[in-house]
Formats: sequence, C-alpha cells, structure tokens
Amino acid sequence: MPDNSRLKAPPKAPLSAMVIHPVIKQPHSLNGHDPLQASSACLLQEAVSLAQAFDCHISHKALVPIRNVRPSTFFTSGWCRTLGSLVRAKHIDIVCVNESLSPIQHRNLERLWHCKVLERTALILHIFADHARSFEGRLQVRMAELTYQKSRLVRTWTHLERQRGGTGGTRALAGPGEHQRESDKRQIQQELTRVKTRLKAIQRTRRVQRKGRANLPHVVLVGYTNAGKSTLFRALTKAHVLVKDQMFATLDPTMRAIHDSHPTQKIILTDTVGFISHLPTHLIAAFEATLEDVKRADIIVHVRDCTAGAHQRIAVEQVLTSMGLEETMSNPLRYIEVLNKIDLVPASLARTIEQECNGYAHRRPVLSLSALDPDACQKLYRHLSAMLATRHRRYRVTMKSYHAPAASWLYKHAHHVTHQQEGEGASFTLHLSPADKQRFCKLFPDLRMSRDVAT
Repeated sequence: MPDNSRLKAPPKAPLSAMVIHPVIKQPHSLNGHDPLQASSACLLQEAVSLAQAFDCHISHKALVPIRNVRPSTFFTSGWCRTLGSLVRAKHIDIVCVNESLSPIQHRNLERLWHCKVLERTALILHIFADHARSFEGRLQVRMAELTYQKSRLVRTWTHLERQRGGTGGTRALAGPGEHQRESDKRQIQQELTRVKTRLKAIQRTRRVQRKGRANLPHVVLVGYTNAGKSTLFRALTKAHVLVKDQMFATLDPTMRAIHDSHPTQKIILTDTVGFISHLPTHLIAAFEATLEDVKRADIIVHVRDCTAGAHQRIAVEQVLTSMGLEETMSNPLRYIEVLNKIDLVPASLARTIEQECNGYAHRRPVLSLSALDPDACQKLYRHLSAMLATRHRRYRVTMKSYHAPAASWLYKHAHHVTHQQEGEGASFTLHLSPADKQRFCKLFPDLRMSRDVAT
C-alpha cells in the first residue's frame, strides 16, 4: 500500500475577486481635486495589484461612477443590484472596494451581495499580515490592525439594542449592545498597549544598535511599493533578499553594507517598506520604529518607477513631509531621486522623463538607471560616495609622541589618511565628517586637531 502520510494536501484554489474603483467627485474620495492625481484607470489597476498581492484571482474589475455617496450602502440601489448580479453570476468570493467604507456600509453590502467585502485599508492590512515575517514586522502589523479595529467599533454593535430598565425615574443605559462594544474596546486597548510596549523595547534596541554604527554613513531606500527598491538593494549589497513583482513584497527592514570591489568607504544601506497613496495615518504610526531609520539617515534615496505616473512621487513626498523631512528633501546633499526601470521605456521617452524630473526637482540630483544593470548601480554607488565626501573636511592631527590608540582610531574612522613621522611624534593628514571630528576630540582631548586648508 502507498504511504499516504507523505502525500501533500492539494493547494487551495485562489479566491475569486471582483475589484471596484468608485469614480466620485467628492473631496474625501481617492480622486480628490489634485490635478496631478492618478487617473481612475491607474487607481483601478493599483487596486487590482493589491488584490493579486492577496493571492486573489481577478474575475471582474470595474469603474463605478457615482455622483452621491449613500450613507447606508455607499453605492446607489441600482449599482448595488447590478454588482450583486455580477457577484452571483461569476461566483465571486471577495469584493474589493478601492475606497473607505463605514461599518454600516460594509455590513449592508455584505448582506446584499452575500460575500466578503474588503475596503482599501482592510485589504492593505490583510496583505501586511500575510507578508510580515520578522517579529518586529508582525508587531507593527498587529498594531495597525488593532488601531483600525478600534476606530470601527463605534457603530459596529448598533444592531444590538440597548435595553433600558429600572424602577421609577431610574433608566439604566447600559444594555447588551453597549456592554459588548465596551468590552471589545477594552480588550483591544489592552492588547494595543502590550504591542506598543514591545515596539518601544525594539526602538530602544535600535537606538543601541545605531550607536554602534554611528561612525558609518547610512543610506536609506524609500519609494512607492513595487518601485524596485529591493532589486536595487540586492544589486548594491549582493544580499539574498526577496525580490518579487508584487505590492508590499518587502515589509521587514533589511540593513546591509554596500558591496564594492574597490570601496572608497563603507556605507550601510537600508531597505524599507513601500509607501502607497492615501496611506492611513495609523499605518504610518505603526511603522514608526522602522521609519526612524529614514529620519536619521545621512542620505535618502527615493526610488521611483519611471513607468508610473507622478501620483507615486507625490504620495511618497507627502509621507516624508508628514515625517518632518521637508528640509532634508530640499537638501541636494541628503536627498536623491533614482528613476528605476528606465530600460522599460523608449530612449526618447526616457529623456523626456529626465527633463521633467530636473524641472521640478530644483537642482536636486536625479539619476536614471535600471537596477538590473550592474554598471548603472556602480554609478549610483560612486554618486552616493561623492555626496558623502562633500561632508568631510580635511584635518591635521599632530602628536608630540606617537599615540597608538588615537592612530588606530584614525585609520579605522577617517578617510585618505597620510602619516608623517616627526621626531618622536607624528602628524596625520586625513578627512573626517564633522560628527567624527567631535567624537575624536572627545575621546582624545589632549591631541590637537586643526583644519588643513591645503589641497
């Protein structure tokens, strides 16, 4: 008899999904009034990519024009019937609505269509939960989920009537519905407090680790989801990280040293979670521990997909602005844009894209490359080294007698060190960053370090 214990269970069939993008003209919608916003077709395709990242099979996708949002069902009764017929005809398991739904709208749509309904934020949270691998990543996703659930408890239990009782003029207002809601809210708040405590402990650990590499320049990759950050990270560091043509494939931050055959200096590179347009604020708050590296980076590299529209650039810049990085974004020595996937567009269009970028960037450095081209990646590395070198100043250290610990420190932290013997002492000419200069003077206060203006 065959050994059936070794037979693997057949893989589950992907869920059948219908993706809907409502086209509405109200200010709170995803379309808004920004002339640089993506077109409805682009937003629909983005919603389709989100559903595919959730391992759904797209059975139907549609743009649904709406003039007024109905408080009870979001869509008009006509559209509810039409979409309900499609759900039944195509045997849809999940309907993904690329908008924010209230708890009442969400509940009523599930009752009308007899299937699972996911709004945009809930879909993103499900993807985060599937893709988080590290302990920190799972904590961050859990914090985002709890914050999302807590905000939706206000009207979730309105279907449970609050019973009024008592004698005489006394009327108790605490009935079953209110008790259930308050109980759930209390449990969520307790778990949320536990998760925040653990994340704070991780932040403290990160600060200790950051002090240990304080002498090394730190470069962070940021950008829209699926812009090619992980591909570029892998090309620069030779690290075996997940590279996948999928939205939010990377959730856990990865940090490696840039690999180069003839390095002028060691650079630490960090890959971060991708951004997306109309990212809820509680999602940004949940990833604060990860985004702390972005705030403290020496250089921010904004990786852009040059085949996508301007709305991706705007979405990333809005998130960075909300983090208080406006000054950094305007500093050409700390912020650079990389137009990735330039190999996917014709040469004439590539030149047009570069000209447009140079127009809005206001002297901000912009490089176009393909992360699959090793020569282009080396060009980016040399550009980053040049940006970091502009911060260094030329100094001269004189020693009346040879100081071995100080000399060892200089050879480890400084650049372009030259040594000259002077009797029993020595003099060193070197390049240091202002931070390393202060660190040296604090460690060796008896030694003299002065600016050397010689070329």
